[in-house]
Amino acid sequence: MLLCFLFILLGCKSEKTHQINLEEIPYKEIENEVGGLTSNDQKKAFLQQINDLDQEVRIRSNEVVKNHGYDSEDNFKVTEEMINIDRINLAKIEAYLKLYGYPKIDSVGGEAASTAWLVIHHASSIEVREKHFDTFYKAYKSGDLEGGQFTFYLNRFYEMKKGERMDIVGAFTEEFEIDTLLRSMDLLKEAP
Repeated sequence: MLLCFLFILLGCKSEKTHQINLEEIPYKEIENEVGGLTSNDQKKAFLQQINDLDQEVRIRSNEVVKNHGYDSEDNFKVTEEMINIDRINLAKIEAYLKLYGYPKIDSVGGEAASTAWLVIHHASSIEVREKHFDTFYKAYKSGDLEGGQFTFYLNRFYEMKKGERMDIVGAFTEEFEIDTLLRSMDLLKEAP
């Protein structure tokens, strides 16, 4: 009996379980910060800071995985940080979109304007994509959201909605791909 107990006790591996500590999002502070952006230079700096944070943590994550492995404690820590950055960045971008709409390239420049797309792209929720479809579609139509970025957004949206990737056979244009994705998800009737 004692031998059985020792076998069971020693034979069981202790699995590390990690719980992500989600930071509380300071919505009121974010609303005040976004509301205080009175010039295009301030808007550009705000968007660029979000873009830089988004990319910096992802570059660090790739380095940690390369140097320490996917299952390392270091990777868990940087993943937790990335999740928190993504959540705060999403709250900031949603506040920005609500107040100002999609950033205009001619007002803040291309990289800063693409920050809204980047943050929504990194959101893991289909509801976020649905919520911002009209804004993104208008931005694409006006030229403030590049076709390749809009295609990427729609492809991820399609995959989340349908549970599979869209497969278009043969050569096709960006416009054809966008139109096909919009029609396959019945988004054209919703488009402004």
